[in-house]
Amino acid sequence: MQSGYYKSILLLLLSYLFISTGCNTPDSPSQPPMYDGINFFLAENIAPSSNLNYQYFSIDTVTLSAVPIIKYENIVAYDTVKHIINLSFNNDSLLQALGTVSVYGKAFVVVSGTVREYGGFFWTPISSVPCHIINLLLSWQPSDSLSANQIRISNGYGYKPENDLRRNRDIIKRLVLDGKAR
Repeated sequence: MQSGYYKSILLLLLSYLFISTGCNTPDSPSQPPMYDGINFFLAENIAPSSNLNYQYFSIDTVTLSAVPIIKYENIVAYDTVKHIINLSFNNDSLLQALGTVSVYGKAFVVVSGTVREYGGFFWTPISSVPCHIINLLLSWQPSDSLSANQIRISNGYGYKPENDLRRNRDIIKRLVLDGKAR
Protein backbone atom coordinates (compact mmCIF):
# COMPACT_ATOMS: atom_id res chain seq x y z
CA MET A 1 0.00 0.00 0.00
CA GLN A 2 2.77 2.44 0.86
CA SER A 3 4.62 1.80 -2.42
CA GLY A 4 1.49 2.78 -4.40
CA TYR A 5 1.22 5.96 -2.36
CA TYR A 6 4.85 6.92 -3.09
CA LYS A 7 4.41 6.13 -6.79
CA SER A 8 1.38 8.43 -6.90
CA ILE A 9 3.28 11.24 -5.18
CA LEU A 10 6.26 10.75 -7.52
CA LEU A 11 3.96 10.76 -10.57
CA LEU A 12 2.30 13.98 -9.35
CA LEU A 13 5.67 15.66 -8.80
CA LEU A 14 6.95 14.62 -12.22
CA SER A 15 3.73 15.82 -13.86
CA TYR A 16 4.02 19.17 -12.10
CA LEU A 17 7.66 19.50 -13.12
CA PHE A 18 6.83 18.71 -16.77
CA ILE A 19 3.92 21.15 -16.91
CA SER A 20 5.73 23.97 -15.09
CA THR A 21 8.79 23.85 -17.37
CA GLY A 22 6.65 24.21 -20.49
CA CYS A 23 7.44 23.09 -23.97
CA ASN A 24 10.16 25.57 -24.98
CA THR A 25 12.88 24.11 -27.08
CA PRO A 26 16.31 25.68 -27.53
CA ASP A 27 15.40 26.44 -31.16
CA SER A 28 12.36 28.58 -30.26
CA PRO A 29 12.69 32.29 -31.01
CA SER A 30 13.42 34.46 -28.02
CA GLN A 31 10.54 36.52 -26.74
CA PRO A 32 11.67 40.14 -26.72
CA PRO A 33 12.22 41.40 -23.20
CA MET A 34 9.58 43.86 -22.09
CA TYR A 35 10.75 47.37 -22.83
CA ASP A 36 8.40 50.31 -22.70
CA GLY A 37 7.44 51.96 -25.98
CA ILE A 38 8.84 51.30 -29.43
CA ASN A 39 12.29 49.70 -29.63
CA PHE A 40 14.57 48.52 -32.44
CA PHE A 41 16.15 45.10 -31.81
CA LEU A 42 18.80 43.45 -33.97
CA ALA A 43 17.59 40.24 -35.56
CA GLU A 44 20.13 37.52 -34.95
CA ASN A 45 20.98 34.59 -37.20
CA ILE A 46 19.92 36.33 -40.43
CA ALA A 47 22.64 35.34 -42.86
CA PRO A 48 23.00 38.05 -45.50
CA SER A 49 23.71 36.68 -48.95
CA SER A 50 23.53 37.53 -52.63
CA ASN A 51 20.22 35.61 -52.73
CA LEU A 52 17.92 38.51 -51.84
CA ASN A 53 15.25 36.20 -50.42
CA TYR A 54 17.06 36.46 -47.08
CA GLN A 55 15.55 39.96 -46.84
CA TYR A 56 12.12 38.44 -46.31
CA PHE A 57 12.67 36.96 -42.87
CA SER A 58 9.85 36.12 -40.48
CA ILE A 59 9.71 38.65 -37.65
CA ASP A 60 7.74 36.12 -35.59
CA THR A 61 10.41 33.44 -35.55
CA VAL A 62 13.72 35.30 -35.67
CA THR A 63 15.78 35.51 -32.48
CA LEU A 64 16.19 39.07 -31.23
CA SER A 65 19.09 40.68 -29.42
CA ALA A 66 18.72 40.87 -25.64
CA VAL A 67 18.92 44.67 -25.61
CA PRO A 68 17.47 47.08 -28.20
CA ILE A 69 19.93 48.85 -30.50
CA ILE A 70 17.61 51.90 -30.33
CA LYS A 71 15.58 52.26 -27.13
CA TYR A 72 12.34 54.21 -26.88
CA GLU A 73 13.95 56.62 -24.43
CA ASN A 74 16.45 57.51 -27.21
CA ILE A 75 13.69 58.51 -29.64
CA VAL A 76 13.22 62.25 -29.16
CA ALA A 77 10.84 62.87 -32.08
CA TYR A 78 9.40 61.13 -35.12
CA ASP A 79 8.26 62.91 -38.28
CA THR A 80 5.31 60.83 -39.52
CA VAL A 81 5.47 62.33 -43.02
CA LYS A 82 9.20 62.16 -43.77
CA HIS A 83 9.79 59.19 -41.39
CA ILE A 84 12.77 60.85 -39.77
CA ILE A 85 13.69 59.88 -36.21
CA ASN A 86 15.50 62.39 -34.00
CA LEU A 87 17.70 60.50 -31.56
CA SER A 88 19.11 61.55 -28.21
CA PHE A 89 22.57 60.54 -29.41
CA ASN A 90 24.76 61.07 -32.46
CA ASN A 91 24.73 58.64 -35.42
CA ASP A 92 28.37 57.79 -34.64
CA SER A 93 27.20 56.03 -31.47
CA LEU A 94 24.72 53.97 -33.48
CA LEU A 95 27.38 53.03 -36.02
CA GLN A 96 29.71 51.92 -33.22
CA ALA A 97 26.98 49.84 -31.57
CA LEU A 98 26.11 48.14 -34.87
CA GLY A 99 29.69 47.22 -35.69
CA THR A 100 30.37 46.05 -39.23
CA VAL A 101 27.39 46.29 -41.57
CA SER A 102 27.96 44.46 -44.84
CA VAL A 103 26.62 45.55 -48.24
CA TYR A 104 23.71 43.15 -47.52
CA GLY A 105 22.67 45.09 -44.42
CA LYS A 106 21.99 44.13 -40.82
CA ALA A 107 18.46 43.01 -39.90
CA PHE A 108 16.32 44.65 -37.22
CA VAL A 109 12.81 44.23 -35.83
CA VAL A 110 10.67 47.08 -34.47
CA VAL A 111 8.92 45.97 -31.27
CA SER A 112 6.15 47.78 -29.41
CA GLY A 113 6.03 46.40 -25.86
CA THR A 114 6.38 42.71 -26.73
CA VAL A 115 4.60 42.88 -30.11
CA ARG A 116 6.84 42.52 -33.15
CA GLU A 117 5.53 45.14 -35.57
CA TYR A 118 7.82 44.99 -38.63
CA GLY A 119 11.35 44.19 -39.74
CA GLY A 120 13.91 45.84 -41.94
CA PHE A 121 17.62 46.39 -42.43
CA PHE A 122 20.26 48.87 -41.43
CA TRP A 123 21.77 49.66 -44.84
CA THR A 124 25.04 51.29 -45.85
CA PRO A 125 25.26 54.06 -48.47
CA ILE A 126 28.14 52.23 -50.17
CA SER A 127 25.98 49.21 -50.97
CA SER A 128 25.10 48.57 -54.59
CA VAL A 129 22.77 45.73 -53.51
CA PRO A 130 19.08 46.71 -53.61
CA CYS A 131 17.08 46.47 -50.40
CA HIS A 132 13.48 45.50 -51.10
CA ILE A 133 12.05 46.11 -47.64
CA ILE A 134 12.17 48.86 -45.03
CA ASN A 135 15.64 50.13 -44.31
CA LEU A 136 17.50 52.64 -42.19
CA LEU A 137 20.24 54.10 -44.32
CA LEU A 138 23.40 54.56 -42.29
CA SER A 139 25.52 57.56 -43.09
CA TRP A 140 29.05 58.23 -41.98
CA GLN A 141 28.56 61.93 -42.63
CA PRO A 142 25.39 63.93 -42.08
CA SER A 143 23.63 64.39 -45.39
CA ASP A 144 22.12 67.66 -46.60
CA SER A 145 18.72 66.68 -45.24
CA LEU A 146 19.64 64.93 -41.98
CA SER A 147 21.49 66.21 -38.95
CA ALA A 148 24.03 64.13 -37.02
CA ASN A 149 21.36 62.81 -34.63
CA GLN A 150 18.74 61.86 -37.24
CA ILE A 151 17.98 58.68 -39.15
CA ARG A 152 15.36 58.06 -41.84
CA ILE A 153 13.23 54.95 -42.20
CA SER A 154 12.89 54.34 -45.95
CA ASN A 155 10.93 51.90 -48.02
CA GLY A 156 12.92 49.58 -50.24
CA TYR A 157 12.78 49.26 -53.99
CA GLY A 158 9.38 48.38 -55.38
CA TYR A 159 7.37 49.16 -52.25
CA LYS A 160 3.64 49.70 -52.51
CA PRO A 161 2.29 52.76 -50.62
CA GLU A 162 -0.77 50.85 -49.44
CA ASN A 163 1.55 48.46 -47.60
CA ASP A 164 3.69 51.15 -45.95
CA LEU A 165 4.64 49.58 -42.62
CA ARG A 166 6.16 52.86 -41.43
CA ARG A 167 2.60 54.11 -40.95
CA ASN A 168 1.81 51.45 -38.33
CA ARG A 169 -1.16 52.83 -36.37
CA ASP A 170 -0.13 51.35 -33.02
CA ILE A 171 3.37 52.80 -33.23
CA ILE A 172 2.21 56.25 -34.34
CA LYS A 173 -0.54 56.28 -31.70
CA ARG A 174 2.01 55.58 -28.95
CA LEU A 175 4.43 58.22 -30.27
CA VAL A 176 1.61 60.81 -30.43
CA LEU A 177 0.45 59.94 -26.89
CA ASP A 178 3.96 60.54 -25.59
CA GLY A 179 4.40 63.78 -27.57
CA LYS A 180 7.14 62.31 -29.77
CA ALA A 181 5.32 62.35 -33.15
CA ARG A 182 4.47 65.27 -35.35
